[in-house]
Amino acid sequence: MNHALRRRYGRLMLAYPRAYRREHGAEIVTTLMDAAGPGRERPTAGEVRDLLLGGLRQRFRLPVGRLMMLAAVLTALTGGALGAAAGSAAGWATRAAAPPTDAAVAEVAGLAVGGSTWTYISRQPEAYGLRYQIMAGLPTSDVPWSAEQSAARLEAAGWRVYPAVTGTTDITYMDADGATTRTARTTALFAQRDGILIDVSAVGSRDGGDDLALHVVPAEPAPVLPLTLLGAALGLVGGWLLVARLGYRLRRARPWQRAAIGNLAGAAWLLLALPSIGVYYLAWRTVSGLAHSSVQLSPAAYNGYVYDLGLNPFAAAGLPLAAVVVVLALAARPRPPVPDQPDVAR
Repeated sequence: MNHALRRRYGRLMLAYPRAYRREHGAEIVTTLMDAAGPGRERPTAGEVRDLLLGGLRQRFRLPVGRLMMLAAVLTALTGGALGAAAGSAAGWATRAAAPPTDAAVAEVAGLAVGGSTWTYISRQPEAYGLRYQIMAGLPTSDVPWSAEQSAARLEAAGWRVYPAVTGTTDITYMDADGATTRTARTTALFAQRDGILIDVSAVGSRDGGDDLALHVVPAEPAPVLPLTLLGAALGLVGGWLLVARLGYRLRRARPWQRAAIGNLAGAAWLLLALPSIGVYYLAWRTVSGLAHSSVQLSPAAYNGYVYDLGLNPFAAAGLPLAAVVVVLALAARPRPPVPDQPDVAR
């Protein structure tokens, strides 16, 4: 008997789920050994391919039933959102540039306005310190602000300036005559340098000038997008594989166990639905913004699971509940086999 070949076949059988190996592994290896004949020490390329693909098919295979298919799809989507959020947070954790000092923000404000100016600076850290935000209020000018001149000053100082974005907005004023609404022009100028992204926003005032504000955030690190997409892919696959594994255990469980675990799983999916949708939306904004070569000061994908600098309340309740569902499914005991009833002679 060629023990080296048998060991190699045994290692390839690890591609199959453990329960499948327990039931069919010895038979498959024996059949392969008989077909190999004497003298061969390694599996053929075709055998390696067939065993690996067969193992993957068995791992992704679900128990029969529409409810199980629905459970796999929902779990995969939820897992994809969790993976995207984790990947996004990991990408932002690679940020190297420290937040700029107040003096540096004031210097940028001077470039944006065109000279030394009074600036009110407020710092608004995001959840877990991954992505800071700095807001700077600039004085209202009695003449229109020039985005072109501001861009020229920033470029001369080494900033990479993006095309200005113009638009309009409705503003309501309260005065002695009551509320007055008017349409004002808006301009947003984006620039980036040394890992810092700025947004100079201008809104036309009633006196013909512009109300200016400066928004400073860290530029998106290069690993954010690939890690977000990788996390989403791993989460999608992991969610499906989790249901594929637990489904066969639950199929053999007692009916009351299946009902209880199914109800808890439904509650977990409902709780995690809104945060997961938020993650997918923010991830889509990141991808679409990059695809169209535009700069967006949009929240990071992990913010779908964040609320008020902490974990979203729905996620805070749904994640532990999902963990309880997994533990209960793994602990579910199979029903005892029903003994065959002897035939009764009439």
